[in-house]
Amino acid sequence: NLMNFQSPWFLPPNGESRKQVQIRTTNWLLSILHDKNLNAQQYTIGVFGHGLAFGCLLQSIMGLDGSAATRVWFDNCSISRLRFDCRGWHIDCLNDTGHLAGLL
Repeated sequence: NLMNFQSPWFLPPNGESRKQVQIRTTNWLLSILHDKNLNAQQYTIGVFGHGLAFGCLLQSIMGLDGSAATRVWFDNCSISRLRFDCRGWHIDCLNDTGHLAGLL
């Protein structure tokens, strides 16, 4: 009940709330995008991590509401491709598991 009432600020013992994960992952991504050492006009960033953390990041960069991190499920080993340009963020592919078809 406490988790539902405080969501996304619920803080599990010895852990992070979803809101803290969202802030941490968003700040990390922004630090990459604003890195002055990356002077190329276009580059690709690979992000590997836990599905809930990616959901929190997606929630932030796409401007989704507070429950999006728990309503969007990312399968293990799935691939999501996002693109950022002068108009903002775009989702090219979300939660693609096609590359796993022969393995299952």
